Amino acid sequence: GTAVVTRGDGRLALGRMGSLCEQIRELTTQGFEVILVTSGAVGVGRQRLRYRKLINSSFADLQKPQGDLNGKACAAVGQNGLMAPYDTLFGQLDVTSAQLMVTDNDFRDPDFRRQLNETVNSLLSLKVVPI
Repeated sequence: GTAVVTRGDGRLALGRMGSLCEQIRELTTQGFEVILVTSGAVGVGRQRLRYRKLINSSFADLQKPQGDLNGKACAAVGQNGLMAPYDTLFGQLDVTSAQLMVTDNDFRDPDFRRQLNETVNSLLSLKVVPI
């Protein structure tokens, strides 16, 4: 979850992510098919948006109460920040990865589940790690 891929300050735990990628590479080398389920986009996005808000604020703005950031906006901003390190880390290990974005609601649709299953099986047959 988020606690695995982020540090206490909300930034990515690149060492842990790198170790995870190395373990996945080892498993795939041994013939296992691995699907990485990750979270953390909201936390990464929240950290990025708070920093952006801070550097763009005046002193007067900083004296006002700060409202919480929208979770969907945080997820949208954080998704790139989460996936880019995975792409880089896996790339350094000669492993190809692919991003699949799904929510719990997606699994309620039988057609979507069938298509997702076909996509995942296709990626696994190509030795690609679905994330």
